Amino acid sequence: MREMRSHGCAHRMKRNRTRFRNGVGLFRAKQAAVNLWVLVFIAVFAGCEGPTRLTGILVLRLGQTGDVRGTRVELFEKVDSTSSPAALVFSEQVGPVGRSAFEFTDVGEGSYYLLAWKDVNGDDEVSDGDIMGVHAGTYKPGNWGQQLTVTKGQTTAAGEIEMVVYQEMDIT
Repeated sequence: MREMRSHGCAHRMKRNRTRFRNGVGLFRAKQAAVNLWVLVFIAVFAGCEGPTRLTGILVLRLGQTGDVRGTRVELFEKVDSTSSPAALVFSEQVGPVGRSAFEFTDVGEGSYYLLAWKDVNGDDEVSDGDIMGVHAGTYKPGNWGQQLTVTKGQTTAAGEIEMVVYQEMDIT
């Protein structure tokens, strides 16, 4: 009878070792599957970024009159109105006349000066009566405010761009 017990005990021990090994094997197989899915996820989605965007709102300065809807919003790499803009959009045509949102989509990464300009009299030149705005400043010839830095795959918020009616200065 004693032999049977010892045989039964040995048999149970062998059976438990097999279960333990099978459990470890199953755990390793599950871990390998998880690792494979992680690698697939990284391979598929690595480097996937959102669009590179620049957004803002044109706001007419209190006390000024005019309509900022449909205003040209241009990005320049340097302060030079004779060069072509790096990007150009028009602000929204809907909403109140004193506020208008704009959005650049897929703009290149870099630093830009933002110039918002509504050519009120249609002469294709910055002149009296036009509505102007720059980022973090007031437009004057040679002063285009502060540069904006656009980062790849991110949305850069320019905030509110204060728009004013431009008046040429008479120098005597």
